[in-house]
Amino acid sequence: MPGNFLKKFENIYGYLFFALLAASLVFLRKPETLLHAQLWAEDGKIWFAQAYNIGAFKSLLISDGGYFQTFSRLAAALGLLVPLSKVPLLLNSIEFLLQLSPALLLLTPRLKNIGPKIQSRLLLAGLYLLLPNTAELDGHITSSQWYLAVLAFLVLVASPAVKNKLWQFFDAVVLLLSGLTGTFAIFLIPVAAVLYKTRRGFHSGLNLCLIFFAGVLQAASVFLLSHENRVHVLPELTAKLFFAIFSRQVVWGLLSGARGYLIILSQGWLIPLASVLAIVVIIYALVKGPLELKLFLVFGLAIFAASLITPTKAALSYPILKVLSRSTDGIRYWFIPMLSFASALVWGLSRSNRRAIRFVCALFLCFSIFGIVLDFRHHPYPDNNFGLYVEKFLLLPKGERLSIPITPPGWQMELVKH
Repeated sequence: MPGNFLKKFENIYGYLFFALLAASLVFLRKPETLLHAQLWAEDGKIWFAQAYNIGAFKSLLISDGGYFQTFSRLAAALGLLVPLSKVPLLLNSIEFLLQLSPALLLLTPRLKNIGPKIQSRLLLAGLYLLLPNTAELDGHITSSQWYLAVLAFLVLVASPAVKNKLWQFFDAVVLLLSGLTGTFAIFLIPVAAVLYKTRRGFHSGLNLCLIFFAGVLQAASVFLLSHENRVHVLPELTAKLFFAIFSRQVVWGLLSGARGYLIILSQGWLIPLASVLAIVVIIYALVKGPLELKLFLVFGLAIFAASLITPTKAALSYPILKVLSRSTDGIRYWFIPMLSFASALVWGLSRSNRRAIRFVCALFLCFSIFGIVLDFRHHPYPDNNFGLYVEKFLLLPKGERLSIPITPPGWQMELVKH
């Protein structure tokens, strides 16, 4: 009976039901994103302000943090077409749809190769939508690079769209947008290369060319352009600190979330035990898992390592890696590593695996409900009375400037009236 019910998700009506359910879950985690939209940090200060002040095309050519952020800048350029008061809602709506995209792609027949049974892909899509320890990513267009990276990986491992021109166009657009938004293309080049070597064919070759082009461009920008907001001296990393970050942010980020970790912290023996078992599961999946899972695990591990080497500077007095190991600062770094760990757990439930592995994976996934429940609701951003400042701005004479407060506290968006 359950199997027959789940099979209904493989037809158009079941797919639409899942799309509606997914949208509802994302909305309920932070309804203020759409009901009371606010500009957040770079959304206002950089992406929209530069698009408005110097023009959409010129702003596209500017790097930030040492690399290009094309998708965020394109979204800000679209903001020029709507009234200023509607810009936060437009940007948040674009981010909302993008956040849904990987989950919706997982349920299409093109991703059957990573999970022939609909049950496993539904579980994986559900974990993606409900992932704890992700509040920092929700409700702003700046987070688009992380969602695009997951979407680009799924496009690479999906079954080639040999005859469907619409899917081919979709794949090319996703890979280019993802590749030109953030540095993830650098880590996706080996993924695309392995898949091309395995599959051959025009489609895989085109994917490799697109990712290689974007990755080389982003790598060149990282080395040649300014990125003063990143650390330039390698942080001191010890085995103890590495294990602490992996345990706190990846393993317990999934199992308990940010809120639940404070509860688990009193159970000192449980934290290292779960982390060691997680490492065992990951190693087992790297050895026994299918190619697509191995590639996603390597992708996640590469991002984890890169995040330890070149994190963004912290505004705190503690050493940066200690900050990352103890708090929710920078939890965007752990989003994809957590997803790759979750993927290993879902695969670990397969009957072809050893009983001990199946038991550990099932135990972890059941425990993750604890983190999902506690971290389900994301706190709204504070109200900065954006509408009032928009009214002031519209009354300004041409050439006058206005600084508009945005979130988080202390950030400003400066616009010059046209």
